[in-house]
Amino acid sequence: MDTHPTLAEPSSPARPSVRPGPPSRRRGLVRAAYRALVLLLIGLNAWWFWRDRPPVELRTVDAWIVQGKVQEAEQALRDRLRRSPRDGEARTKLSQILGKRGDYLGLARQLHEVPAWWPTKGQALFMEGQAYKRLNRARDAEPAWLRCTADDPLHPVSSLYYSHAARELVALYLMEDRLDEARDTLRRAYVVADPSERPGILIMRMAMELNRISHEESLGTLRQYVAADPADWEARRGLALEELAARQEATASRLILECQKARPADVAVCRTALEISYQKGDREAIKAALARLPAGADADAEIWKFRGLGCEWNNDMPGAAEAYRRAAALNPAEGEYLYKLGVAEQRAGQTGQAEQHIRRSQELRTAFPKFHDAYFDFLDILKKSHPGNPDYNAAVERLAGFCDLFGWKTEAQTWRQIIAAG
Repeated sequence: MDTHPTLAEPSSPARPSVRPGPPSRRRGLVRAAYRALVLLLIGLNAWWFWRDRPPVELRTVDAWIVQGKVQEAEQALRDRLRRSPRDGEARTKLSQILGKRGDYLGLARQLHEVPAWWPTKGQALFMEGQAYKRLNRARDAEPAWLRCTADDPLHPVSSLYYSHAARELVALYLMEDRLDEARDTLRRAYVVADPSERPGILIMRMAMELNRISHEESLGTLRQYVAADPADWEARRGLALEELAARQEATASRLILECQKARPADVAVCRTALEISYQKGDREAIKAALARLPAGADADAEIWKFRGLGCEWNNDMPGAAEAYRRAAALNPAEGEYLYKLGVAEQRAGQTGQAEQHIRRSQELRTAFPKFHDAYFDFLDILKKSHPGNPDYNAAVERLAGFCDLFGWKTEAQTWRQIIAAG
């Protein structure tokens, strides 16, 4: 008898019984899923049909705008641009709708996207700048106007929009104390202008030397620019000068300090900071600034003037004379530089040219009132005469002579070209 215990066969675990649900419930779930799938397919087909439908024609959009269906017109234009992002005409029409609504930022952004090769891109650039101007965002307006006046032979701009953009740039540069850029803009405009437009551009060139935007207007406008765009450092620097002219020295100092922190290598910021310190009588601040001039300062006449002053305060008269000589060479029309040069030469014992420089400085000072008269005399003659007429030619030659005196050689030459062409 076997006494070893027997091992029982392992029993399989019992499987839980699954009771099928009611047949009617399963059929309901299947039908619901089927209906959802059908609805999804119908929706997708409808969406594909809507997406691939022909775009609304632009003449229909124009009719909707006339009928006051502006919302439908806008939707049609946006749909068209979704399909053809480089449709310049659709973008222009959409920008007009946005402009009528008062959405000037949206208007500017649409015009910015008009392709460079589009026939009306010049108009779009000018209007983009105007939209940003209405928003007091001069820093955004300037690039649009610059592109409008770029004189790209592959993408010509109508002379109408070119001249308007040039005027806007000149006004902005004058307000922000960017005189060299204003002069360069008018010189470029003269080169590309039709002969009939050139006398008008030269008149603008003369006017900018005689008539500047009033301090009150500049102050109010620049305050708006800075409030709308705190990172517009050109406007902030210009505002610092206007606040200084309004005898708000503390405000001017704060503004220019902010500019210096943001743009320590900017020559114009350095020049403005020197001027503010000079008006405040802060010699130590001037000396400190002169010790750390940014690259490019050697090309700035006004900074050379302050260098001359620094040399004078250190009793370095030869150094002062050299600094004023450099300033006068960069800006021959500024009599102050020549006067300071003559005085420094006298004190340094360099009497050879000292009297000549002082005499020429006096000549420049007395010439500006005469230049003013010559300019307005020419405007009177322009109303009743034309190139080739002796009175007209004499008035032009008189202006050319003043340009020679002030060192504006290009302007003198172009005035005389008008006489030759007549």
